[in-house]
Amino acid sequence: MGVSLKTKFTILSLLLSSSIATAAIPTLKGFVGHPLIHLVDGQVKVEPTKGKTIDQSFTVKTSTNEQIKIELGKDFYLIVFPESSLKIEGFYITKKDYKVKAVIFDAGRFYLKNGSNLEEDLSVTYQSDFFIWKNTEKNNQREFFVELNPAIAQVRFCAGTQGIAVALFDHETVKNLKFQEGAAFQGVLQKNGELEFDLLLEGRKVPKGEWKEAFTCDFKQILKEMNDLEASEIAKIKKNDQQKKAAEKKRKVEFDKSLCHEPNGQFNECLWKWEDKSCIRYRCDGQGQWKDRQQLPKNSRYQCETKPKVSKCDY
Repeated sequence: MGVSLKTKFTILSLLLSSSIATAAIPTLKGFVGHPLIHLVDGQVKVEPTKGKTIDQSFTVKTSTNEQIKIELGKDFYLIVFPESSLKIEGFYITKKDYKVKAVIFDAGRFYLKNGSNLEEDLSVTYQSDFFIWKNTEKNNQREFFVELNPAIAQVRFCAGTQGIAVALFDHETVKNLKFQEGAAFQGVLQKNGELEFDLLLEGRKVPKGEWKEAFTCDFKQILKEMNDLEASEIAKIKKNDQQKKAAEKKRKVEFDKSLCHEPNGQFNECLWKWEDKSCIRYRCDGQGQWKDRQQLPKNSRYQCETKPKVSKCDY
């Protein structure tokens, strides 16, 4: 019995819909320090936690020795280095499917790798004061490092394994960089501190300035710096953890060997402490209680000069 045209169409629709995948919601994969994250709408602060997803446009700013890794899609992630800032724009294309629209680099250093083959991941736009790259499946920037310094109107690029094509708006020069080839553009600042452009017909523009001599960039060193900062943070957390455990163990030993507590003390030891602007002395009795409260004369107040003190009784 043959299959009806309607059934064939239904099967084809199901196959097509099952093959369509959308970009993931941006996810915080790891961070060093305490990067500042704010939602663009309302400037609501987001507390960075590993695995947290953010389904709204947001900004990220890192200080010295801070870093954050953000997953933007399938095998598609971004590293924001120390002293850097950017904005990630996104929206829901349906009630369930979220899309990252643009990664807007503000200032600092960034590493981006897009190993995805999903259309939604490949169509993300990368932009800054120096460029707008409308990424497509045929013309995409798979892996690159970019360093932006708006204060001196400079941008530097380093190409990843598949190379990149660097174009600055409608500048006639396009730099096609191979793996670990670098390029730098020195722009011109206006009096108001913004990048200066020559305006062309139809709203096009060209940044004023010049390309500097090409250089070799060490991509391994860039990734090493990224990994070293992360490893340093892990070691720091581990050390703090060990110190906390050691301190807790010490507190437990001191508690277990003491008869009186809060603070710890032995039988017939005395405790001196300030109470109601007076120096008070207590004695640790056989029931484990601080008893025999005595208000001391003014000439004995030296015992209470600092924090509560436990020592051999002075009588």
